[in-house]
Amino acid sequence: MSPDTAIAPLAGDSIAAALQGGMLFTDLAALLCGEEITFHADGASVFSLTAAERGPLRAKPGVQGIRRRGTLRTASGRDVARVIAVYLPYRIRDEAALRALHMTGEPLGQVLAPLGATRQSLGAMVIATGDIAVRARGLLLINEVPVAVAEEQVLRSFAIAP
Repeated sequence: MSPDTAIAPLAGDSIAAALQGGMLFTDLAALLCGEEITFHADGASVFSLTAAERGPLRAKPGVQGIRRRGTLRTASGRDVARVIAVYLPYRIRDEAALRALHMTGEPLGQVLAPLGATRQSLGAMVIATGDIAVRARGLLLINEVPVAVAEEQVLRSFAIAP
């Protein structure tokens, strides 16, 4: 997707297609707006994974993960998406990456990308009405090992901005 055609009336379709194709959302958002993307936490908590989270992560019942919930925002302050990510710290073998996830505003995808993270789509769809333009879910893998599952709710104001 070229920056010239990325922001268009049908941008939701392009965003959904890129996420279905496995692009990391933070990379896509930065490409679309030409700005750095930051994460603004609404909260993080340790909890036992739900069955819906355990399945894609190939985790056993009782396994705990960290849920990271918040908003992705451009450097200029425009909200991009609401995100919820669940990651398994014991599968991320890089201490600096774990510190960044716990102590900074770096988005999950940006932290994991240097470790070779790839995204496997678990679905993306365009939403016709409301403030959400695209809802997508993906599995982040490092060396083909699932380390996180993330859901992005891309805001319509970002998807169709001129």
